[in-house]
Amino acid sequence: ILQMDIYHVGTVIYTEINIAAIFPEEFESVKNNIEIAKMNRLDKFTVILKFNTKEDIDTGVYSIPIEINYKDDTGQFISYKKFVNLQVSDTPVLELIDIQTETPYIGERFTTTFIIQNTELLPASNIVASIDLENEIISWIPSSKTINLISEKSISNIDFTGVVSKNTKPGSYPGTITLLYNGKTLSNKFILDVYGEPDLRIAGIATGDDVYTNQKASISFQIENVGKGDAGSLKVVLLDDFYTGVKTSYIGTVEYDDTGTAIFDLKFINPGINNIQATIFYTDKLGNEKSFNTNFNVLVNKTPEDYTLIIVFILIIVIVYFWYIKKKKNAKKLKKV
Repeated sequence: ILQMDIYHVGTVIYTEINIAAIFPEEFESVKNNIEIAKMNRLDKFTVILKFNTKEDIDTGVYSIPIEINYKDDTGQFISYKKFVNLQVSDTPVLELIDIQTETPYIGERFTTTFIIQNTELLPASNIVASIDLENEIISWIPSSKTINLISEKSISNIDFTGVVSKNTKPGSYPGTITLLYNGKTLSNKFILDVYGEPDLRIAGIATGDDVYTNQKASISFQIENVGKGDAGSLKVVLLDDFYTGVKTSYIGTVEYDDTGTAIFDLKFINPGINNIQATIFYTDKLGNEKSFNTNFNVLVNKTPEDYTLIIVFILIIVIVYFWYIKKKKNAKKLKKV
């Protein structure tokens, strides 16, 4: 089949349009002529010409003349010739044109799709497709498949299902897909990105000194990432109202197998054990927002009473008392004299 799109880009009506292919002797014409009665400006017609190749045809590229004849609005016939190249091959040729994969996370199952195109006019049959990834981090189910047929000039999908090993580290891993067909081999390299999920835990909570009511206290707690992926945009938000201060602490990124620290300067109102509720927000490698809630206790002591003024007042009374006694004694001595 030889398919062509014919466009009318002129300004007048064309009539009695004839399109004919002049096939060389290596080809057997089945339908080499198309008649179109009329084409207006901006019209489009799809023309399909049919032929067979002879058994003794040589492989290679053949230039096919296409003659186009039509009559313009003055009744004059116009004729010109175009050439179309046809490639003849004795075997089909497969090409990998695209790879589509689900995002594989460590320990999870995923599917990778390879899109294969047969670029020739011969069908490809009994194609054996095998997949291999370096470091053996993937268990393929299975690692080899047989495709019965990919028709000429058509596209087919090949799906492979894999499971990422739980011992894998996040990263980019090179792989190879190999196709065996009609005595030919096609190998293509590809890269598989493997992601890990962050897993955050509260590793410890600390206060700088003893905590007292109505006095600023520094509260910090460590967040440990025990997962296989980095946690980004990490922040901690405190939820309660029985203390004052800035209640959001931004940490940033905590890589897997690392820790981050949230620090708050707070003033507590109530003495005793204060149960603080918090929400931890973060994103995974793909930017998905996640969060979880936690709580922790802080022992708050009642601020001791300040007796300084009372002591100063008593001292003043004592001093005045002794001054008065001394003055009274001095007055008696003067009377005796």
